[in-house]
Amino acid sequence: MKKIVYYGLAAWLVGAAASCQKDADATPGDCAAAGKIVKTVTAAAGTVFFNTALQQYVIALPEPGTIDVVDYGVVCGTLPSALLPPGTKVRVSGTLREFNSQPVAPAGATFYYFEPTQVAPL
Repeated sequence: MKKIVYYGLAAWLVGAAASCQKDADATPGDCAAAGKIVKTVTAAAGTVFFNTALQQYVIALPEPGTIDVVDYGVVCGTLPSALLPPGTKVRVSGTLREFNSQPVAPAGATFYYFEPTQVAPL
């Protein structure tokens, strides 16, 4: 029984590691053109962090009125250096586009390409 559990765990780890690859179809500079527009955000509160699996900056945008629904916008282009420290609170506007492949994430988390039109510290 222990062997089955260990082999199952090993298979899961290999699968999880394989799914944590950087999206090779687009670079941060041109990723906004990669997918169709899903929604737009205007003056939304978010938090900047660096996603190590994607090797890109991401802005977490919690869905108002929920406790577990979060849109993660993989930033297209670059952010001002003052906004790069993980945990920086920002107010953003921009476009969310389809993300090519959803990384392993908790339920309620959806990844998008985020083409910001405005990013300011909160």
